[in-house]
Formats: sequence, C-alpha cells, structure tokens
Amino acid sequence: MEIYSNGITAQTTDVDLLSKRARAYESLKNWEAAAADWSWAATGNPDGAKLLGEFARRAAADDQVPLAGGQIEASQALYERSLKDDPENDLVATELAQLLLDRPQLMSSVHWTVLQPTQMTSEKGATLTRQDDGSILASGANIEGDVYRISAVGALDRVAAVRLEALPDASLPRKGPGRHETGNFHLRAFRLYQSPGDGENGLKPVPVGSAWASYIWNASDADIAGTIDQSLNKFWHVWGRLGEAHQASSIRFVSSHSSASVE
Repeated sequence: MEIYSNGITAQTTDVDLLSKRARAYESLKNWEAAAADWSWAATGNPDGAKLLGEFARRAAADDQVPLAGGQIEASQALYERSLKDDPENDLVATELAQLLLDRPQLMSSVHWTVLQPTQMTSEKGATLTRQDDGSILASGANIEGDVYRISAVGALDRVAAVRLEALPDASLPRKGPGRHETGNFHLRAFRLYQSPGDGENGLKPVPVGSAWASYIWNASDADIAGTIDQSLNKFWHVWGRLGEAHQASSIRFVSSHSSASVE
C-alpha cells in the first residue's frame, strides 16, 4: 500500500495504478478507501461505469450493501450519460440492462447457506473428509493438478452465488490454507453444474458472470477471473497471506440444484 501511495498523486490519471490500489484496499476490507479510488479511476474513463458496477457486485458479495447501492447509482448514471451521447451503443445498453437486472439481488441482504455434500471425490486419490463445521479437509495423496468434485442438494429455490472458503488448519503445511509445503494453493478452475431434471441426462454447465476474492497476490499470473475464464491463463492463490482464511465468490447465475467441480 505504501508503494502504491508513493506513486499516486493528486494529478494521477493512471487507471491501472488506481485500480491496483483500490483492489488492495478491498483485500484489507477498507471499503470506503476502495470506493474513493474506484470513483477516481472511473472519472473521465470510457469504462468507468463498468468498473463501478463490478466494484458494486464485489461489495455486495461482502455484505457491504449500502456502499454497493451508491456504486450502482453512480454506475447507472455513467451508463445513461454514455447512452445519451451514443444511443446506438448496444454494448453499453446491454451492460446497463444487466446492472438493472442485478440490482434487486445486490441490494437485498445476503444470506449464505452452508451446503451439505452428498458426494466428495478427488480425481487423484486425496481423502476428503467432512468436518463438524461443514468444511471439507483434504489429506492423503497430494498430487498437482487434482480435481475435487463436490455434489450437494440445497433446499433453496434460487442460488445467486457460490462462495468458496479456503480455511487454515493445523494439519496443513504452515496451517495452509493450501496443501503445498509453503501453505499456498493454486486454484485454476471453478465450475458449476446443475443436475438434470426429469427426462434429462447428464450435468448441465451453469454460466458464471463474475468472480471476486477477498485477497489476491499481486502477480501477473494471479487473477480470480482466471478460475471462470481459462482463456486468461491465470489462477487464484494467496501467497503473502498464508495461514489465514480467504474467500472467493462466483457471482451471477441462477440454479436450483448444483454440483461444483473445482480444479
């Protein structure tokens, strides 16, 4: 944070630099400071409305509902201004429509429900054990590139997001939350599937609109977005904040009964 702040002055217009500091503030849960930097980055920026909308979704995912509401209003105002200048811009119209569709869910109080697994498998032989608190502890075989598949049936009519929590444990190297000797992990893919309905066969992929993480190590190959878009060739890890709990949320899909495949 000190390095970012040394490079940012009142005259700074570098959106990438401002965005990185805003993300750092988010990881520190300093939401007001993050909001100030995102507002700064959005000023005079053609992508400003999109930046504020995405920030609003991440804030709402962390239960910062009032803050998210203000960001949605600011994003909407920028989108409407862009449409006024260019009424035929289909991309802006689509992004604004999606923001308005998402708004009721984002502005409601977020309630997380712990899924109760009905099946847990490891493609490369790790042992997955459900703990008393509902978490799942991996042990035994520890082979790079493993794929965990967790199936669960929830008593929910609608699912708006799935949150993956990476938790420390005394049995993990340096308390984890990963199984690498350093305590780190690399999550390369997060996939959601819906179980078939009557008369249907096979699991159906569930589209995921965006992803948010409570912390991301600042590296060129690290980005939570890579877990839902493999064309980015990036992954999620938490180097620099080991031995702590971290969260990642995959947002904006609709489902009733789903299975998650984590690679």
